[in-house]
Amino acid sequence: MKQILLFTCLALGLSATWVYGQEQPETYEPTPWEEFRSRLFFQPGGSFFVANQTMVVGLSPSVGYRVLPKTSVGLGPSVVYARNFATDANYYEWGGSVFLRQRLGERFFLQTEYEQINRPVLVTLPGGGLGIERQWVPGFLVGGGLFQPIGYRGGFMAALFYNLLWDPNRSNTASPLITRFGFVF
Repeated sequence: MKQILLFTCLALGLSATWVYGQEQPETYEPTPWEEFRSRLFFQPGGSFFVANQTMVVGLSPSVGYRVLPKTSVGLGPSVVYARNFATDANYYEWGGSVFLRQRLGERFFLQTEYEQINRPVLVTLPGGGLGIERQWVPGFLVGGGLFQPIGYRGGFMAALFYNLLWDPNRSNTASPLITRFGFVF
């Protein structure tokens, strides 16, 4: 009788261990905030240069969201201060932009961007003279670049864009070609 009882207890214990071992372990489910946060990225943009007695300092950060694994959308403000030391003139520009980025593989991407910049523009006055007037100047940039990952989320970006709405009399760049370098977090 002891042997039957011992055999029954041992069989029940082994079968319970076998059944328990067949259970799937719990998988980690991220919270909605963690899921949202994992798709966000930040680009701390800025510029600084001195050339031909002119200094330009700019700040243009942006935030993006990965709507699909290789497709992102984003937006950001832009503020620029320029000073010409020869004429002692200075001015500000401000505005913003929205972009759509498509990754091609791990390192390359294509991007379109629409921007609106409020800046001083040289205009012909009704009396025939010249004057400065603030205007909203649009830009539509198309291009692409290279992204070199650094760490888990960040990386270095280098890109070349062409401004389809470039106007030599109104745009804030001397050429429709625009280069950008920066970090993404």
